[in-house]
Amino acid sequence: MKKSRNKEDVGEQLSELGHEFNNLLTTILANLRFARQEDLSYTARKHVDRAAEFTVRAADLAYYLLALSQKQNLVLRVVEPNEVVKNLELRLKKYLGKSRGIKILPSLIRHRIYVDPIEFEKTLIALCINSCEAMPKYGEISIRIARHEVDGAQPGEKNYKKGDYVLIEISDNGVGMSEAVRKKACDPFFTTKKDVKGAGMGLSMVSDFLKQSGGYIRIDSVYNKGTTVRILLPRYLSVSEKQAGAARKRATKEREGSGETILLVEDDINVLRVVGQGLKAKNYDVLLAGDGQKAINTILAEKHIDLLVTDVFLVDDISGREVAQQFHKSFPKSGIIFCSGYHEDVVRKKLSLGKESEVISKPYELRTLLMKMSQRLKEVKQK
Repeated sequence: MKKSRNKEDVGEQLSELGHEFNNLLTTILANLRFARQEDLSYTARKHVDRAAEFTVRAADLAYYLLALSQKQNLVLRVVEPNEVVKNLELRLKKYLGKSRGIKILPSLIRHRIYVDPIEFEKTLIALCINSCEAMPKYGEISIRIARHEVDGAQPGEKNYKKGDYVLIEISDNGVGMSEAVRKKACDPFFTTKKDVKGAGMGLSMVSDFLKQSGGYIRIDSVYNKGTTVRILLPRYLSVSEKQAGAARKRATKEREGSGETILLVEDDINVLRVVGQGLKAKNYDVLLAGDGQKAINTILAEKHIDLLVTDVFLVDDISGREVAQQFHKSFPKSGIIFCSGYHEDVVRKKLSLGKESEVISKPYELRTLLMKMSQRLKEVKQK
């Protein structure tokens, strides 16, 4: 990847790697959930839970790889930084340990921003982890939230768009950065962690998220004294989105099937087997197909199939989209769910899918797939 001279080549390599990695993680997660249902000792259950926790963390790395390879659309919501930071406090204290402290300075007024909440949380966590690593033995992180007016007159803000912003400022008294390191800190794959873990994607991902959200990042650092990272995001002035979001919230329970026939199409044999096993255990009649041609043969041979769950990018000449087209032709009243190791936004863009099409990204928990299936089958029955 370092030898590649073309950013598209690098993106393609990252995309393929992330896709395969997500297939592996889907299989691992499903098997861990099966193991959790067995009669295990307390110690064994603890090990299984820890393994599942770190598998989910590994999924974040795959997400970063895919996000670097494709510009993804963000799922925007109204967010209150005060509340987000408050909810993250316990998690952040866990990262910091006993020898490092955290001080939170919320804004007096409840400011709101319009961002992808998951990406916003990841941004805060990534910045705090960086601060934590800059204080190997002891120290303190402070997180300050305030309203900030950009008028172009303040230092470092000459090229910023004028307007009303919310400032989230994260400071530490760690080792700091040299000026040369500070200037490269947000470059993709740049890292100073030569002898420990570090892919050099943290600040690059933060910077990319802020750009997509209309925000900015500024880093001030003094070597051996500490670092302050300031992120600015446009202040959201209406509460209508927040109210609408709260009204839409409702619990969706995992439901067992009632003998519905499901055609599962997946070219990764391990994913096919483990997901098929999980669906059968939930009282679904499952038909398995390892490639597009087998899937079409199954569709033509069956009298009725209630739902198609298909991977999008299959290894043979017949794609998941073509399988779905034949399925819709044979069973126009049945439902379809697309699965892929690529991010949902990428799949929708490549296949020109509308909002009515259901897409699930790998790695997914079996319960997540079951909830989507239950919802899709319900929608089909109401037609």
